[in-house]
Amino acid sequence: MDRDYYKKSAFDIARHAYKTVPLYYQLAEKKKIDIDNVSFDDLPIVDKKAYIESGMACISSKYISDYLANKLIWTRTSGSTGKYTEVYWNKEQENLSLLELWMLRKRYYNILPRNRLCYFYPSDEHIDDIVKKRYLRAYPRISILDDRKEQIYEDILSYDPEWMIVQPSIALLLVDLAKKYNRTPENLRYIEFTGEYLEPKVRRRVETVFDCRTANQYGTKEVNSIAYECPEGNLHILSQNVYVENIPGNYGDEICVTTLKNRVMPLVRFNVEDRGKIKRNIHCACGQCGDVLSLEAGRHNSWIHFGQKEKLHPYILIQIINEINNKLRGAIIQCQIIQEAYEVFLIEIVLDEQDSYGFICEEINKKFREKLGDVQINIEQKNTIMPNPITGKLASFVWKGDLNDDLLEGSSNVN
Repeated sequence: MDRDYYKKSAFDIARHAYKTVPLYYQLAEKKKIDIDNVSFDDLPIVDKKAYIESGMACISSKYISDYLANKLIWTRTSGSTGKYTEVYWNKEQENLSLLELWMLRKRYYNILPRNRLCYFYPSDEHIDDIVKKRYLRAYPRISILDDRKEQIYEDILSYDPEWMIVQPSIALLLVDLAKKYNRTPENLRYIEFTGEYLEPKVRRRVETVFDCRTANQYGTKEVNSIAYECPEGNLHILSQNVYVENIPGNYGDEICVTTLKNRVMPLVRFNVEDRGKIKRNIHCACGQCGDVLSLEAGRHNSWIHFGQKEKLHPYILIQIINEINNKLRGAIIQCQIIQEAYEVFLIEIVLDEQDSYGFICEEINKKFREKLGDVQINIEQKNTIMPNPITGKLASFVWKGDLNDDLLEGSSNVN
């Protein structure tokens, strides 16, 4: 099916949203939009802030009775952007949203729902249970970050999963545990990365230690999967589930999605707040022909602070790290930039090649000061950079200043 077909499906969802969802029909009134006499491309972009502030006004009136009767599936995003959002689904619609992903998992990697799965779910100190089901073992993310990690890894070995879904930063923690125990799950044959930007060096390390195939899956809790990686390395857009657009941003193209399945809480032209480019009509050696997504590290809503109002986008710093890493052919495995105060920056790095540390320090100090002026740069070498204990995700940039602004973290992808 061509793109026009999916665009028509997206417009059908848009009509449903603008006629039954308070968030959208209030937006229509404000912007004087007649949904029956407007093109899809003229509909406004909706950002995460508007979605969060709408509260229950983002649920379709057709499903309010199901909401009141507790018949809807509830979840929330992990808050990696500093903003937690509640998400509601109808069970049938959620299953349909995952159908294309499951078909490709089977086609590419022979993964079926009956294969034993292990994953880590968002948690805080009030949620601390290991979920045990016939084909599933789920652990709170915080458990792999504290003194229980050895116990958790022993449980993973005992469960012996056939596949895992993990964030890249958590995968590296599992690599350390696998080396410590000198054991990996015997029947593990596939790992699916999600939730963060995936560095090639991280993938290679995980594949080497666990001796399995890997793939990248990009999505959000709001719409579920957006794109999935084939064995040829292309991130294919899941066009049956989402309609994906590029919209211009200050620091490159940003990703905008419209759900094609969730009519309970339909998102129309929703800015995911990640950066990436869509490549159209790619004829892939895997056999697929369609749109492919190329992701970039960092989010557009993270900011370097120089005062109560002056801000600078941290992508300029992330790009410096990327350029240094490219020169060294991927010697930097992990990096986190932390702004501790207006003129104080801490850069934490994990290296694969120790003899490059001196060069990296010189380059970071020189190039950061070219962009930021006379600031204090502290560089610390780590064995592992721990993800956020609440979200379970590793942010590329973190602002730790005591402002009233949102504390926005820079991590790419998904929830």
